[in-house]
Amino acid sequence: MAGEEGELLLQQLERDLGAWQTQTVNIGVAGQTKQGKSSLVNSIRGHPENDSGLQLARVGAIGATTRQARPFPHPRNEHEVL
Repeated sequence: MAGEEGELLLQQLERDLGAWQTQTVNIGVAGQTKQGKSSLVNSIRGHPENDSGLQLARVGAIGATTRQARPFPHPRNEHEVL
């Protein structure tokens, strides 16, 4: 009986330990205007500012460019969203 219970417990622990790998993590970035939030998001996602063809957080030289929160998924980890 103890062997079966131990095996069932081990199976449950293995399932639980792997569960974090499928959970989506939403990371919010907030701060004052023109402080590099969009550049930080692009950097974390591994994209330089002028990388073309990709969904990048807009980076601008004049005024605020990001006016509304929107998700930017990480290109190599679908469960990480900035």
